Amino acid sequence: MSVDGSTVAYDLQDGRVYVWNVKRQKELGNPLEAPQVDENLEAIDLSVDAKRIVCHRHISGRDAIYVLDMDIGDNMAAPLGMENDYFFCVAICTDGKRVVSGLNDGRMRIWNISSTGSVQEPIHGHTDRVCRVLSRDGKRIISVSSYKTMRIWDAERNVMLEEPLEVELTGPIAVSSDGTEIVTTISRDAIRVFDVENMNASLYPKRYTGRINCVACDSNIPLVTGFSDGCVRVWHAQGRRTGTQVVRTGRPQGRGDVFCDRALQKNM
Repeated sequence: MSVDGSTVAYDLQDGRVYVWNVKRQKELGNPLEAPQVDENLEAIDLSVDAKRIVCHRHISGRDAIYVLDMDIGDNMAAPLGMENDYFFCVAICTDGKRVVSGLNDGRMRIWNISSTGSVQEPIHGHTDRVCRVLSRDGKRIISVSSYKTMRIWDAERNVMLEEPLEVELTGPIAVSSDGTEIVTTISRDAIRVFDVENMNASLYPKRYTGRINCVACDSNIPLVTGFSDGCVRVWHAQGRRTGTQVVRTGRPQGRGDVFCDRALQKNM
């Protein structure tokens, strides 16, 4: 899903990527295809402007990353990059110029969209599978491994900025638009807000039943959390996150999971 919640990209295990406009409730253009791919594409991510889609697929014993362009309605000329190992996750940077990939063997790589090939040598650190990667500008990378550890990296210097932090493996992760705050779940019902600039964390304690399904954050804007019990909670913040007071609680009609995005948060 795009950061404003207006566009969704998905596959139907037929080698194509479909793009759905949430507001208009219809598909945008024709399905996008990657060459030599006749099965489902994996690890799909959208650029901020929803113009580019990055995905990967295992082909002939190797893994390939493709960047699909909405404007030209087709794939870019060739795979952005290929690896002998499995790409477990991919993410397109906010600037739309770079792609970060996490591999099964614990490595990460940064790819330049404008020219095929890796921007730099692989980043090493995790000893197990990299399950999730996020990056705003390709300079700072957030990665989560299958051992439930999150690391923050300075990609330009190839060094880790902070000791590994425990996170919920399948829980949501959100990064503020300026990259200064990271919100993660450390259990099914507790969250941590990490201040990247000052390298310190604030814990929002376990207070509620239900699973945290989603988080949305931005600097100096209330933090939003969505729970599986149907509640949406907005957390008070003055400057940096300093309090744990809930200022608004809503319970949508009906049951089931609730999800939120940054577009919703700005209206709080």
